[in-house]
This record gives sequence, structure tokens and C-alpha cells, in this order.
Amino acid sequence: MGDVAGIVALSLVMKAPVWFLIQHIDIVGGSSGYHRAMLINDFIYHFPDWWLMGTAENARWGFNMWDLCNQYVSEGQLGGLATFVCFIAMICMCYSKIGTARKAVEGDREKEWYFWLLGAALFTHTVAFFGD
Repeated sequence: MGDVAGIVALSLVMKAPVWFLIQHIDIVGGSSGYHRAMLINDFIYHFPDWWLMGTAENARWGFNMWDLCNQYVSEGQLGGLATFVCFIAMICMCYSKIGTARKAVEGDREKEWYFWLLGAALFTHTVAFFGD
């Protein structure tokens, strides 16, 4: 709930939409953060174009918009809203199952560590999907 409140607060004080925070993340130098933010922006703006069955016309949305460097956007553009929702649901279910399994092995340090590492790997993928 705190994350949602934080996003809402950022939306109120930022000049650009929240997803433009991606633009400011530059880990290795020469990052294409602006392109990634614009890709998400165009993805949201062109919702009517892709929601039903996806689209192959995303290259017409702007400069270099043919480059699907974001897995979340890629899922929506290639498969539509149902595919996008299923992708998000699959990630959420994975977190839920890892959490349930972690609680089930309470007290066994080796298994707790295993499930913690599995959760860390899932989190790494979740973040990496923004810059696929």
C-alpha cells in the first residue's frame, strides 16, 4: 500500500508521468532510459491500437518504437491485453508461491535460504524485464 501511495505522490509532484523515472536510471552509461520511458508512454497512449489482439504497427508510434526493449510492453503489443494481464498474473503468482513455500519451511535455514534466493532471482528478472 505504501508503494501505491508513493507512486500517487510522485504523480502529483512530477511534471512528467511516473514511468519517466526510468529515464534517470543509468547504470552503465549511455543508457537508453529516455527511449524506454517513451516506449511505455506510447504503449499507454496507443492502448486502443493493441488491447484486443496486439499490433504490428507499433513502429509508426514514433522514432525507434519498433524496438521492443521492455518485456511488459512486448507482451502487450504482441498478444494484446489478455496476454499482458496473464504475464503480470504469472509473475504475481510466482511471488505468492515462493512466499508460501518460504513460510512452509520456517526453521530450516538451508531451505529458507533457497527460497530467498529463488525470490531474489525472480525479482531480478522482474526488474530486468523493464530493459529486456
